[in-house]
Amino acid sequence: MWETLISKIINFKNLILVSLILLLSVSLYFEYRYAKQQKEEKNRYSNNYTTLKNGLVYYETKDGKVYGKSGVLELKKTEIDDSIKKQIKNTGLKLKNIKTIIRDSIRIKDTLSLTIKDTLVYDSIKAEYGEYKDKWLSLIYIKPLDSCKAKVTYNVNADIQQNIALIPRGWNIFSKKFWGPRHLEQTITSDNPYIKFPYAKVIEIK
Repeated sequence: MWETLISKIINFKNLILVSLILLLSVSLYFEYRYAKQQKEEKNRYSNNYTTLKNGLVYYETKDGKVYGKSGVLELKKTEIDDSIKKQIKNTGLKLKNIKTIIRDSIRIKDTLSLTIKDTLVYDSIKAEYGEYKDKWLSLIYIKPLDSCKAKVTYNVNADIQQNIALIPRGWNIFSKKFWGPRHLEQTITSDNPYIKFPYAKVIEIK
């Protein structure tokens, strides 16, 4: 009888001990998940701050071409700007279905030298005429001699390429970059030397 009672007590204590271990394990798991989420949020805020602060940084390749590089913003749907939400709504799309938003702007600017000469337009109108043409740009300048207005017609050809990739860690195992989180980075290039990129932003929906 006493042996049975002692056995039950021991089994009950073991059950309590196992229950406590399970409870502690579950508690530690959720604590770990919370700490991991907090660290990810901290890294996300840090990356977004760096991306906004640095903006678009320009680099020049060995062949003289210029390309822009910047980080990628990682935003939640609630953090998206209202103007972006409005544009998405106008296209008939839903924000919940959007994974990545890419916003670019380009500026075409340069100084060209034209040789102006007198000519006839439509075989009757005397005018000043000049033209410029290369691989990326064609421009025609016409100004009737009896007018104060000039007409300029131009055409620009440009291929724009945008690459989004993880920032490489490098090989220095003692650097903070090697062990830190890997964020996305965008590179935007064009073969047209007249095109500049004053603004480029990629938003990844988290």
